[in-house]
Amino acid sequence: MASGLTRKRAADFSFLMSIPAILGSLVLELKGIVLDGEPIGDVSFLPTLLGVVAAAVFGFIAIKGMLKLIRRISMNWFALYTFLLGTFLLLDRYVFKIWMA
Repeated sequence: MASGLTRKRAADFSFLMSIPAILGSLVLELKGIVLDGEPIGDVSFLPTLLGVVAAAVFGFIAIKGMLKLIRRISMNWFALYTFLLGTFLLLDRYVFKIWMA
């Protein structure tokens, strides 16, 4: 939006920018399965297919809902929330170490 895009165009662009990351993750996972010999023989096809379809449907619904929300309201509070949460998590990880697993 700082470059002059409308809120709708900025939201559409940000979701489009996630496609390369998702595809890259898929490629890396497939590489691990094929080259590293991770077992896939004990995985049933039907539950896997149903999981993929459910993830695609609900992901699509979530993206549509988020785009509608972004078009209607300002994201300033959400930006503040994510900044504060990110700052807290970084401080916890590298300084306080409260929630170390």
